[in-house]
Amino acid sequence: MLYTSPRCEFWPDAISYRQVDLEHVVGHRQVTDAYLAALAASNNALLATFDQALAQAVPRDVVLIPR
Repeated sequence: MLYTSPRCEFWPDAISYRQVDLEHVVGHRQVTDAYLAALAASNNALLATFDQALAQAVPRDVVLIPR
């Protein structure tokens, strides 16, 4: 199981949506992405994604996985 790997860490929903920067959000599908990026940042980490638009929107909190 992935959650048993020492390289993985579980983060509870420790931040509120009120703390999330939604300036770059233009549609409802981007709200979860913004939340996950903020959650990663609150844990001094980066959100890894294949989503190029997300990586460009919040480059300080997201790292783009090359295809």
